[in-house]
Amino acid sequence: SDLLGQPVTVREDPCYQLLSCKHPLMRNVSDAQLFGMGKVMYANAAAKNHVIADCSMEIGDAEWLLTSCDAPWRGLFVEGVESGAIKIPYITRWGRENHPARCYGFAAKAGKGTLVVLQLRQDTAESFRRMTEVICMNAGLRADTDMFSAMKKQMRYSVPEFMWLSVEESWDYDTAVSYHAAPDYFLNNLGEGSYGWMQRAEADDGCAVLLNSAGKGAFVTVFMDCALNHDPENRAQGEILDPSIAPDVTVTSSRAFNLYVNGKKFSGFGEDPGEVKSMVIQDALLEKGLNRIFFELLPGQGDAVLGAVFRDKQGAYLTDVTYRLTLD
Repeated sequence: SDLLGQPVTVREDPCYQLLSCKHPLMRNVSDAQLFGMGKVMYANAAAKNHVIADCSMEIGDAEWLLTSCDAPWRGLFVEGVESGAIKIPYITRWGRENHPARCYGFAAKAGKGTLVVLQLRQDTAESFRRMTEVICMNAGLRADTDMFSAMKKQMRYSVPEFMWLSVEESWDYDTAVSYHAAPDYFLNNLGEGSYGWMQRAEADDGCAVLLNSAGKGAFVTVFMDCALNHDPENRAQGEILDPSIAPDVTVTSSRAFNLYVNGKKFSGFGEDPGEVKSMVIQDALLEKGLNRIFFELLPGQGDAVLGAVFRDKQGAYLTDVTYRLTLD
């Protein structure tokens, strides 16, 4: 209030989803970044949506940047409105009620400049931190703060998410490994394979935690779509052999594991490391186009932790890669 020369009222008003307003500062900000849980259909049962802003604001002369979303998330996520008999009437009543828009971010003139105030919680997902960084860049500011610099480069380029399932005792183990490691392995867009439904595990700070996997083996998959060739043997006719394009992969794991890239096996930790450790696997060759990555995690104590990042022989992170959980 002192900086703006006008009253600003802050009210405790937690929300789970926001909408971006039409404003130059919000250019390239997607509403998908303003919901606390992405790709809901692949989330495991323990995953929960979370509050992304604790307080709304009231201010007279200002341009809104973030506004509330008219959705009944609080009742569904917090108040336990779960059964169909209650949920449908609850949502119907909600739709009939009037829900005034509330402000969770604004820009207002302050002296010779503009003051930008956001109520986003900065302990939430990386997408919210990226959004704040985009707003700074739209304002012509260099985002050079501990909040952003603490996000290490390796975490930015690591595999962002995996699909996985626990190993069942009833399976023929070797047959199951061969199925998931096959060069033509396929997982449909519902996450359903021949051994059941797989669940999504999202990486945080470069590693994913496989919830409720303690004491069990786990099969983990991801598809990598490469715009460039990363296999020296697949060079074009007349092209000079360049071994430097063969990538290495740094695997971080709390379990003994084996890695399969397009059906080729690479040995990881032979024994349970007892803690989260990293190792470099050399020459994990990737073809131009679709590549199939499979991790065979052996049983161990505690929920399994897994992360992976690919680099070339000069240590540069592969930036021509798109990761996919399923295939259409």
